[in-house]
Amino acid sequence: RFDAVFSRTVIYLNGVEVGRHRGGFTPFVLDVTQAITCGSSNTLVMAVTSESLEDRLASASQYAVHPLGGISRKVTLFAVPPLHVASFHVTTAFDAAFDDATMTVSIKLSNQGTVDLEGATLVFSLLRWPTRTVVQRDAARTVLPELAAGDMLERTVEIPADSPDTWDSEHPNLYVLQCALRRGPETVQTVERRFGFRQVEARGNQVFVNGMPVKLRGSDRHEVHPLSGRSLTMVEWRRDAELFREANCNLIRTSHYPPAEEFIGMCDELGLFVELEAPICWVR
Repeated sequence: RFDAVFSRTVIYLNGVEVGRHRGGFTPFVLDVTQAITCGSSNTLVMAVTSESLEDRLASASQYAVHPLGGISRKVTLFAVPPLHVASFHVTTAFDAAFDDATMTVSIKLSNQGTVDLEGATLVFSLLRWPTRTVVQRDAARTVLPELAAGDMLERTVEIPADSPDTWDSEHPNLYVLQCALRRGPETVQTVERRFGFRQVEARGNQVFVNGMPVKLRGSDRHEVHPLSGRSLTMVEWRRDAELFREANCNLIRTSHYPPAEEFIGMCDELGLFVELEAPICWVR
């Protein structure tokens, strides 16, 4: 997984091309299973071109007032079992009184093995963050049908939550929904998604969060540092979010590209709404 490479790249592993990407500020994932050598060292090589059509469409170098290029965010190598969770997303909605809530889980399962699999179960548990105190153990169970080799299965699961603490700018309460993928007594994989219970609605020219009208106060933000350029660390991301809060802001508009996922997480913790922009704009 490459979180950001600007702006056109070709990736080689042990001399074998494993993928290409065009962009600059959005993550992309490559399957390198066939090219990697287990039990010995491997060589990862990237050929990166900064000036490209993608750079001109994003006007990124023009906004930065210097040519961009290179690996600006983290690169991660990870492994998954043949049967694994490929996508895991959580949304929340409240009842009319904004007391009890429902978690709607959208999940995809992928069988990248060579045999058909059956007897798998998804088990969900709700935890508080950051204490990880269990709120609802085994909040829901879903038995999966047989999944053929090479196939993908999509499921939507609705899980009730009794009187959860809500998320808003003044009370950024967060939870963790844990999903355990099991085959019989064995836990094959455990994945988590951190989120807050909130319901955002637009009515006319007003925004409502959990049934209450809110006024959004904020400004633009560039992902940039005077010494490290577009490649920031956890320290800069945290301080940027804190500066917005100290200025009595509750909204950040990213300009003009998606920020790092670590920065989004810190905004969740501090009670900041984030308006995400696509990395495309035109400048005369």
